[in-house]
Amino acid sequence: MRPNCQDSNARCMRTKSWPFWEDWKQIFGKDRAIGGTSEVIGKAVKNSVHEEHVADMDGRSDKNIRFDDVLVDDLLQETCGTDHGCDNGDTLLKLLGKLNAETNARLETLSMRIGYEMDLGKAQQNVFNQLGSIPALSEEQRYDLCDIVGKDNSILEIFMGLPEPSKLGYVMRILKKEGLI
Repeated sequence: MRPNCQDSNARCMRTKSWPFWEDWKQIFGKDRAIGGTSEVIGKAVKNSVHEEHVADMDGRSDKNIRFDDVLVDDLLQETCGTDHGCDNGDTLLKLLGKLNAETNARLETLSMRIGYEMDLGKAQQNVFNQLGSIPALSEEQRYDLCDIVGKDNSILEIFMGLPEPSKLGYVMRILKKEGLI
């Protein structure tokens, strides 16, 4: 007696269309019905459709990774010599290693951006306290300066980097530029 190996949802699949059946056979291997074998990884990549770069969520476009950027003909020729057959396991490992390295580099860049934005947020929160240490400013001027410094990151970075005695001269210059004095 055979054990029941069927999926209970498989009965519904018989009437469904399978638009990617030929692609699946090439990628995943031997088709038990016709006895064919899978395509070599390198050939599958060469035959794949070129992907378009997709912009990031906020509209900026960073470099996106495609198979063509990572797996080149040199890598395939390295493992496929004339003396012996192709070893697709080595090719796949090299591909995954390169993808891993590029992903790590991209994640490091993203973490640096996030760290910078967090430092910037803390500096923006400290602006009013820093302006409070300047006795020559009125309360209204402090509020105006908070708005000005909070909008422009370069002004914020300069202001936070100045020594205490120089801050009064810098904020007076900003107030004159903005026409508030």
